[in-house]
Amino acid sequence: MLGLGVTTIGDTGYGSAQAAALDALLAYEIAPHIAIGVRFSTATPTSWTGNPDYDGNLPGDYEQLTYRTIPIDLGLTAVFSHRGFWIAPWVGEHVSISTLTSNLGYSDPTMATADFAMLGVSVGVDLLADDRDKLGLYADYRHNISGLHDMSGANDSNADFTGWTALTVGIAYRR
Repeated sequence: MLGLGVTTIGDTGYGSAQAAALDALLAYEIAPHIAIGVRFSTATPTSWTGNPDYDGNLPGDYEQLTYRTIPIDLGLTAVFSHRGFWIAPWVGEHVSISTLTSNLGYSDPTMATADFAMLGVSVGVDLLADDRDKLGLYADYRHNISGLHDMSGANDSNADFTGWTALTVGIAYRR
C-alpha cells in the first residue's frame, strides 16, 4: 500500500499541526486475506516556536527558539483484507529529525532521535479495483505507548510530554 494524505498531529504541549503525509506498507501474504510486513510513514516538516527567554540577556533582549521536526514512524504490521476492505494494526517506533534555530543567529546541528514506541491501525476501502491494482481511501491513527526515551534509550520522566497522536486520511494504492 502506498498512501498520500493529510495528517493532523495532536497537541503535544506545543499545539497541533497539519502536514502532508506519505504512508507505505510492504507485506507478504501468508494465507488468503492475511499478510505480514513492515510500514513506514513520514510527513512534511512541522515547526513551532518556544517561549521567549529573557534570562541573561540585555534589557529588552531575549532569545526565542524555533523547532523544526520531520516525523517518521517505522513498524511491523499484519494486514487483514476481505472484499475491498482492509485493516492493518501495527506496532513500531517514532523517530524525529529535528533542527533548532535561535533568533540570535545560531542553530544546533540536525539530529535524529528515537522518541517513543507507537501503536497504530490503518484501515481502508478499495473504490476502484481490477484483478491486480486497487485505488481507495485510507485512514491511519497512531498513538504513543511509552514515554519519551532519553539518549540512552531508557524512558524519560519528561513532565512536558503529554502524549503524541496523529490521524492521517488520504488516498491509497494497493497491489
